[in-house]
Amino acid sequence: MKLNLKKINFNQSATWNMWYQMGIDIDALTVKLDVTAFYFPQKEQDKLVEYIIDNRYKMKFYKRKHKQAVRNYINAEILAYFPRGNK
Repeated sequence: MKLNLKKINFNQSATWNMWYQMGIDIDALTVKLDVTAFYFPQKEQDKLVEYIIDNRYKMKFYKRKHKQAVRNYINAEILAYFPRGNK
């Protein structure tokens, strides 16, 4: 699975964008997802995070504009909501 930068929505969080890359709109879900059942390569996750941090001024979801503050917020999201399965 590859990161598609054209799918990035600057009005949403890193978590929303990660799941949207896999075709899942987490705003429309009615059930909880088991994040361990999904796989998204770590390199691609890192690319997404770096892209969002580099474009943090466009990201309306993150009100913090300092690079480290945005990185810390995204790191907390990664621990809780990013896909964790391994291949």
